[in-house]
Amino acid sequence: NAPLTPREKDMARALKCAQGADLIVAASLQWADKVNINQKMTIEKLREKNPNLILLSVMSPYDISHSPKVGTVLATYGLNSFALQTAADIIVGNTQAQGILPVEIPDNYQRPTSMQTHPMREEPAYSLLPCPR
Repeated sequence: NAPLTPREKDMARALKCAQGADLIVAASLQWADKVNINQKMTIEKLREKNPNLILLSVMSPYDISHSPKVGTVLATYGLNSFALQTAADIIVGNTQAQGILPVEIPDNYQRPTSMQTHPMREEPAYSLLPCPR
């Protein structure tokens, strides 16, 4: 859990929580065409710490273009429990992503590889660790 616009203490907490993780799932949320610089910086720092990061774009898919170095991206177009449960099922391999983006992402973005080529194990062996606030 982190605020929509993370501050330095939030970034430090996220980096501490990510320490030693097999996989990091970071969500981004963009309203209209405004770039959330703090959110972008936090995601980039997490990716630097562990390149095995999945970016979960939970509203406008255009925020994907702000994290061009992230190798795996999943767009949900919403924050409801169905969208997030489906994303979790895709990430752990219970189902495959079948959608395609109905919009164009700016040319400066290199499209990520599909979930099928993500270097996940045959049987995911990830555990969820609680992270103190």
